[in-house]
Amino acid sequence: MVGDGDRSPATARALREQARRAGLEDRITWHGALGPEAVAALMADCDLFVFPSTFEAYGTVLAEAVAAGLPVLANRVGAADRLVAHGATGCLVRVGDWDGFGRDLRRLLVDAGLRDAFREGLRARPVRGWDAAFADFRSACEAICANGTSPR
Repeated sequence: MVGDGDRSPATARALREQARRAGLEDRITWHGALGPEAVAALMADCDLFVFPSTFEAYGTVLAEAVAAGLPVLANRVGAADRLVAHGATGCLVRVGDWDGFGRDLRRLLVDAGLRDAFREGLRARPVRGWDAAFADFRSACEAICANGTSPR
């Protein structure tokens, strides 16, 4: 688990308590806040990225996991459908379907071949860089201006 526990001490305590009650405390490493290089090194050593968020406007950390070549399990929120190809680079679950989320998590944890197939799927997909994102943004701005609409 990576994150600054000082930002929301109550949330950090609640997560640790949930882990303790579930008997998982010895299976979770609480890294705390880490810099980008340390996060990249951890991701490089992982087999799977699990993203249980039920609301995200975009999900930058999800994009980072995909760019790092990690198979993903996530809810269908934010840009998840644009970042993860269900069944090809990871598994996406309908928000609130915790049985489905658990089923896919168990399958991904035990099936190394499936994780490897998802990694291959990620390698086959081009990573969308900042140049492409800026070009899309510029095109959208130019289209707005061409239609005589002035941004305010």
